[in-house]
Amino acid sequence: MSELLDEGDPGFVEIRQPADLPGVELLVAERSVRRWVVLHHAYALCTVLDLARPVPWKYRGRRFDLGGDGCSFMEPGEVHANLRVSDPATFRVLFLEPGLVEKAAAEIGIAGAIHFKLAQIDQASHPQLRRALLAFHASLEQRATQLERESLLVRCLELAFRQCAERAPPPPRVTACLPSVLRAREYIEEHLTEPVRLDELVAAAGAPSRFQLVRSFAATTGLPPHAYQIQRRINLARQLLAHGLAPADIAVRLGFVDQSHFSRHFKRVVAVPPATYQRAVCADRRSGDRGSIRARPPGCR
Repeated sequence: MSELLDEGDPGFVEIRQPADLPGVELLVAERSVRRWVVLHHAYALCTVLDLARPVPWKYRGRRFDLGGDGCSFMEPGEVHANLRVSDPATFRVLFLEPGLVEKAAAEIGIAGAIHFKLAQIDQASHPQLRRALLAFHASLEQRATQLERESLLVRCLELAFRQCAERAPPPPRVTACLPSVLRAREYIEEHLTEPVRLDELVAAAGAPSRFQLVRSFAATTGLPPHAYQIQRRINLARQLLAHGLAPADIAVRLGFVDQSHFSRHFKRVVAVPPATYQRAVCADRRSGDRGSIRARPPGCR
């Protein structure tokens, strides 16, 4: 993957290969002052999370300065070299196998190898792409469904292709209420508590590509497929909590990875943890304490 040619404290460095994302490798670096000189074997997308001062680096004969809100893009067969590292840097690097990138490029309408016209971006220049990369990294470092990770990766690739590739894909078709979207929604409903892969959803919907389905699904429902699936599960969880089921049991029953995964998404959607919600809707009737939620669903114990 890479070669370290200079001394320096690496800080915490770890390589991860998500089992549910073949062709994807993640480098996690925390407070590293190592100077990296790398001959890349894959596409590399580096996202800086924390850095006090910009790091000068060289790529394809040009010098760049990568700041604390920056992302850089390198291609297979190319060398990048940090010229100087004086402050600890926390960053993440996605290594994407060429076959994965080329398959995605063909799916979105770009023939041949992908080349980036931009070596780096930042929050000001490309806010959507940086946010998408941060969201994908968060999904890799927290509990997440496979559909969530796959959908977020598709979002990152589409934005990178459209905003940073030398040859942009054809203009996107964003059409609401396509029959494929309705079929995809039906498939999610029929398999609401089961693991669903994005390719599986595309096949069931009869959609032309992952990119088109994710884009059109969001235009129709207001949410991408993985977020729609989670919100529907949260709606079911409200009912089960109101009937007194334990959050840990609900997490398993509804297809969340574990209780922490369920609790994180429940709080994000409802604004309170599951146990707090349950106490509020099932407060003891005899005490007259209806908690912070006034409407008490039927069936509360």
